Amino acid sequence: MVSRSPCRRRASRTKRRTASAISEWKVPSVKEIRVPKLDRAKPSGTTVTIVVGSEGHTLCIHETPARKTSTFLDEEVSCLENDFKEKKIELPDEDPEIWALYVHWAYLGSIPTKADKESIKDVEYLELAKAYVLGEVIESPGFCNSVIDAICWKVGLDHSKDKIS
Repeated sequence: MVSRSPCRRRASRTKRRTASAISEWKVPSVKEIRVPKLDRAKPSGTTVTIVVGSEGHTLCIHETPARKTSTFLDEEVSCLENDFKEKKIELPDEDPEIWALYVHWAYLGSIPTKADKESIKDVEYLELAKAYVLGEVIESPGFCNSVIDAICWKVGLDHSKDKIS
């Protein structure tokens, strides 16, 4: 019987651990397509205009989802309540595409970054990283968690065809 070296034993254990971790990977649960009527979205009330980027890209979001999902936006809207002007937040140094991801998530709870073409699929990682940073900056833990879920989902899908022997 041939004895394995300590390095080979360690490598073998690591492979087994990695293989078992992959086999235990659970796909995030799919959202229910039907929900109780009480849970329906109620986008009403005033809106907040967010002007993003150097070109002044305008995004609008209702005050309720903005305040519920971000401490930063809650504080900004609170400061704007005393103004009689339009509720407008200007963020010239921010990326409009990433803010659009946040606004989409605030209403629908999903992150729309899935690449349509195979050749540009790795751009999604950069978008998700930027989205996570935005979530940290605007103090939105729910958004950050959704971004991490999207990253985990993407990693799981990208490597689902790989086999560990």
